[in-house]
Amino acid sequence: TPLELNQLLKYGFDPFKLEKTVDNNIPVEYITGFAEFYNRDFKVNSNVLIPRIETEELIDLGLDYIESRANKYKKVTFADVGCGSGALGITFALELEQRLVAYSGYLLDVSTDALDVAKFNLNKHLANRDLNCFINQKEPSEIMLEQRNLLEGFNVSLDIIFANLPYIPSSRIPSLQPSVRQFEPHLALDGGEDGLKYIKHNDFNFKNNSTLIERAYKIYITIKNI
Repeated sequence: TPLELNQLLKYGFDPFKLEKTVDNNIPVEYITGFAEFYNRDFKVNSNVLIPRIETEELIDLGLDYIESRANKYKKVTFADVGCGSGALGITFALELEQRLVAYSGYLLDVSTDALDVAKFNLNKHLANRDLNCFINQKEPSEIMLEQRNLLEGFNVSLDIIFANLPYIPSSRIPSLQPSVRQFEPHLALDGGEDGLKYIKHNDFNFKNNSTLIERAYKIYITIKNI
């Protein structure tokens, strides 16, 4: 497609040479090693899902949620659960910074390989902060990486939970497009028998937060006891 062609050229790849040597099903983002999300480039590889443009809506919803409660939050605490490349959580942190909103952010994933990618992106986009970025002296901001299975054992009170979790029923995995089935990590795709194995997890029955979950390109928002 023209978009894929432009991305290859952007990163210095010759599309005509690649056509002869690379499997046509390999996503162009895995060839270049980067994917665009919210007008920023994020490193990706076969250990993480390629961030989709549909997922950007979660950022907009999270910002709308915070801005509608501007007087309530001196500091926003959020988690990106199953963060993969970290595109969601890092983007939200950057957008909060632009709005001069202090935050504590947590990028959580069960996969250490995924966290390595998230760490690269964290250093790329929030450089010179040693993972402790700040907006002003009174309300320092920070963003942290943790290996964790969903929110098990996580005791921090959260205002917003981003959770772009596996949502594809196991029976559908073999019928996915080859570019997805053969190259993207099944750990981040397979949502169990009904696709809701992780989404129905008790970790997301938290009170006093907005849980933003993407499933099958539809956004489900749960707001409790606000």
